[in-house]
Amino acid sequence: MVHRTVVVTGGSGFVGQYVCAAVHNAGYRLKVLVRPTSDTSRILVPFEPVLGNVNDTESMQKAFSGCHAVIHLACPSAWSMLSSPGVVDVIQVGTENVIAACKAVGVPRLVYMSSAAATGGSAEPCPQLPERPDPTRCGDMYYARGKALAELSVLEYANSLGDLAAPSDTSSDYVAPSVIDSEDSQAPRVVIIRPGEVFGPHDTGHITSSDFVSLVPTSSPPLPVLVPDGGVTAVDARDVAQATVAAIERGRHGTIYNLGGENVTIRELARRSQCLMGVFGLIVVPSPWLTRTVIRAGMALPWHPAWAVTGHYAQRYWLLDCTSSYRDLGFSPRSLDLTLYDTLSWLCESGGMGKRFRSRKPSASSLSRHSQAALKVHLSAGSVPPTLHGPSVGITDVTTLPLNTAVHKFDPIRSVDEEEEGGRGIGR
Repeated sequence: MVHRTVVVTGGSGFVGQYVCAAVHNAGYRLKVLVRPTSDTSRILVPFEPVLGNVNDTESMQKAFSGCHAVIHLACPSAWSMLSSPGVVDVIQVGTENVIAACKAVGVPRLVYMSSAAATGGSAEPCPQLPERPDPTRCGDMYYARGKALAELSVLEYANSLGDLAAPSDTSSDYVAPSVIDSEDSQAPRVVIIRPGEVFGPHDTGHITSSDFVSLVPTSSPPLPVLVPDGGVTAVDARDVAQATVAAIERGRHGTIYNLGGENVTIRELARRSQCLMGVFGLIVVPSPWLTRTVIRAGMALPWHPAWAVTGHYAQRYWLLDCTSSYRDLGFSPRSLDLTLYDTLSWLCESGGMGKRFRSRKPSASSLSRHSQAALKVHLSAGSVPPTLHGPSVGITDVTTLPLNTAVHKFDPIRSVDEEEEGGRGIGR
């Protein structure tokens, strides 16, 4: 196999560390666009750093020259930035600069990582959010609007290169290439990856792992936990990485691929997390009216408190239909319970859950039977850093076990009271 080069922007981030590992494990030569101040310590596979940034098109042209594909991940992630109107231009212009650089040097493949936020979400559990990005649905959720506008720019670029796949085509006659030496290896292919709420270990910037600090009471006795009446399609960062790399060769040109596993309410996410940690605080869901009023008050302050920004998104439902990803990319997400176990274990070990949980491990006994079996495979892989595992090793491949097939189809979210044996919970 010819070792084609893949350039990753944002490779030093939470999801980026796993994408870099997946690129390397797939047999590509890895380059990472870095700034002089970039901390690349989380990238645990061989890579070539290339100086540049998404605001400098010339530097990207040099970095992208001769490469087979670009994976564009770079994007603001701090909650303090996501509430600023300026983040819209940062996201959109940065993406358009990446597109311009790809166009200038003739990069045949571009994979853009967007977010479920680009859909604008919904006030109620919605069986299917719009496939095409619509910035008007995003209101004053500036991060969401920026992602939606960036998606439109990517789709416009894809359209300029060739016919797009029909957005609603779910036919089974499409056969995705299975190897990277396919005959059309230089055919233009522009793909958008749209993950749901991404969780996983080694989130040192506490992008999403900070959620668990507020969902699991750390006091004794446990204080009540307030959660908004919203929900997400949850997905593991390691599974997102595998699907992102698969999209380079297997994705259909001009297609948006949603990535997610289980649909869960924030209340159910809190319940499962507390169950794993063996700490049970009263979970209170205030009325939607009260939640909106408090969040609106927080967002009206000169500074936007983190709880107001996160609540602004968490009070909505971000549920995705991932059928095309299962079919085209071979996407097979692991159990949410396993993701929560790994994430909470890492948080405890790193001190992210506070002194009380520093020496505590989540309890596997609260997991479903399938998740306990997957965890056994996971733990048998030993102490090798997770980003170094290849696609066929236990920690990144629990799909060889008999999966709950309900996870692999889209279902609207169910009531949190409709629990099943083994803690499998809602929205499977």
